[in-house]
Amino acid sequence: MDSSAAETLSSEQTDANAINKQAETGTEALEEAGQQQGQSQSQEKWPGWPGDNVFRLIVPVSKVGSIIGRKGELVKKMCDETRARIRILEGPLGISDRIVLISGKEEPEAPLSPAMDAVLRVFKRVSGLSPGEGDSTGSAAASAGSAFCSIRLLVASSQAINLIGRQGSIIKSIQENTGVAVRVMAEDDLPSYATSDERIVEIHGEAMKVFKALEAVIEHLRKFLVDHSVIPIFEKTYNETISLEHPADDPC
Repeated sequence: MDSSAAETLSSEQTDANAINKQAETGTEALEEAGQQQGQSQSQEKWPGWPGDNVFRLIVPVSKVGSIIGRKGELVKKMCDETRARIRILEGPLGISDRIVLISGKEEPEAPLSPAMDAVLRVFKRVSGLSPGEGDSTGSAAASAGSAFCSIRLLVASSQAINLIGRQGSIIKSIQENTGVAVRVMAEDDLPSYATSDERIVEIHGEAMKVFKALEAVIEHLRKFLVDHSVIPIFEKTYNETISLEHPADDPC
């Protein structure tokens, strides 16, 4: 965290939009979360520990049913199995996309944090991959995995810059290692529901390769932790939620 971010963290925030920006960049919440918990340096996994991962997937309305399932059974199962919270936010009228807000407490010793696990499961639902597709080698799995698809994430501008890396090094590495197209949309190309402080990361290619690229992207964004108390700020950006949430391990 640079000095300007630390100064922003210590100042009083009265404007809701400013608070929302803090939540989404994640950087302002990093040191404060660790300090509030009073943990020693030996216990801190990285700046901001403990904290929550927050990811926002942009999903077409037509795919929302594949996430929720009949009477919410699918989304509830994913919440139970991953210990993450999954909410599908009501979008503005006339918008064909929905924001799937996924959050969960970071577990740095785990290969996948709860929120990361939930992101990948949601992607499998909307892309048509079976739950165990990554380990399948049959013809049906190969056919589904080779079908072209795309996924988009809504991220803070600072996260997008970090993902791109110096001279595009990080995003280029992800593309070369996975064989898919990964791009950060310019401000002029943003949809109406995105603010000027946000960007959209789009991944396009064969489904299984997109899965691998998505995993690499969220792994890189994993360390942008936020305090659990600011997660409702993300929700207030949109209308009321229409999906279920997992009540366990919720300190609120």
